[in-house]
Amino acid sequence: MSNERGQRDSPRGLRDALRHAFAVERPGPCEPSPEERAAIEPLIAEVRSRGLAGPAVLFLESVEPLNNVGAQSLHFLQPIATAVLDPMRYATLARYLERRGSVAWIAGELRRAD
Repeated sequence: MSNERGQRDSPRGLRDALRHAFAVERPGPCEPSPEERAAIEPLIAEVRSRGLAGPAVLFLESVEPLNNVGAQSLHFLQPIATAVLDPMRYATLARYLERRGSVAWIAGELRRAD
């Protein structure tokens, strides 16, 4: 690899650059930030009020490996969905769902309701 001056990068520099290239987040629930929590709490409250916490937990746990695909789908649908929904909360929710452990945290919150 070459840097901007056309010189070859040292192996140590390359090693440092690639050190975290394949790093993943720790397993387990991912605690949301206050903004993310403000976007998620109304959804959790709505599921609880309709008495659907059990089926929602079952669904979330079955699709947990696909949470990143779902988050990318939310980004894709953003122009349409934000015509009806709050754009800031929608974007915050989509970013939160990209993180590993977000679905586990939501399922845990729903489980606590039961």
